[in-house]
Amino acid sequence: LARSFSLILGSSTYAFSLMLTAFIFGIGLGSIILTRWVRPDKDLILGSAVTQLGIGLSGILMVVLIGELPNWMVKVLSAHRDSFGRLQLVQFVYLFAIMIIPTSLMGLMFPLTTTIWTRRPQSLGRSSGEAYFSNTLGAILGSLAGGFLFLPFLGIQNSILAAGFINFIACALLILSHQRFKAVSKFSFCTGAVVIGLILTFIVP
Repeated sequence: LARSFSLILGSSTYAFSLMLTAFIFGIGLGSIILTRWVRPDKDLILGSAVTQLGIGLSGILMVVLIGELPNWMVKVLSAHRDSFGRLQLVQFVYLFAIMIIPTSLMGLMFPLTTTIWTRRPQSLGRSSGEAYFSNTLGAILGSLAGGFLFLPFLGIQNSILAAGFINFIACALLILSHQRFKAVSKFSFCTGAVVIGLILTFIVP
């Protein structure tokens, strides 16, 4: 995301700070939402699947919005070029509006997964440690894969689309692992999620 926005906003310290602030704010907002939503009677595995589906959909939608961002930025620069502070504020609002849905869902995903994992019949400390270790390892491998595999071989747009499709796959795997649904329902839901992911991935210009 930072690489795609930097092509439009530039690679200055101010632009990076705006992107990072919008990203972290969305993640924090997602975690706050979780504290109000998680209860013992909630189906957290289904919630995780829906969250992964939402991340994939909103991530692919971001590709379309980012494509329109240059036109917006031309209007912003012409309207606020006399005030540096106002220009930065408007840019932040644009970034926040584009990133709020996917980042909030990302912020929702980790504590949701941790809550599911710590409900297992073993010590809370061990479960929490395993969840945080897996998250840290995934963040490291994801950063390496994004910088050394996805971006060099796929480019920025296709990398975002590929990441969205991976979210659809994760959604399908969560449904397959769910004991609440019958085999036919699992197959139908998973097939639908993957097909939607493929269609959206290939129709996005």
